[in-house]
Amino acid sequence: MRTKAGERGEVVLAIAVTGYTHEKMLQHALSAGFDLLFTKPLDFDEFLAVLACLAICQQSSLYAIAQRILGNVLEVAA
Repeated sequence: MRTKAGERGEVVLAIAVTGYTHEKMLQHALSAGFDLLFTKPLDFDEFLAVLACLAICQQSSLYAIAQRILGNVLEVAA
C-alpha cells in the first residue's frame, strides 16, 4: 500500500495496536515501519484525537512535525 500510495505522492500511515507495553515493543514496531504505537486497553478518546490531529496536519503539509510531536506525547504517556 505504501509503495503504491508513494507513487501517487500520497502518504499512508501505519498504526500498531498491541498488548505489550515495554520499550522494546515500541522500537520493534517503529523499526517494522509503523508510524505510531498504541497499547491495549486502547483509550479511544486519545486514539481519535491522534487520528484527527494527523489527518489535519497531513492535509496542511505539517505531517512530519505532527508525527514528531505525537511521538513525544505518546512516549511520555506510555
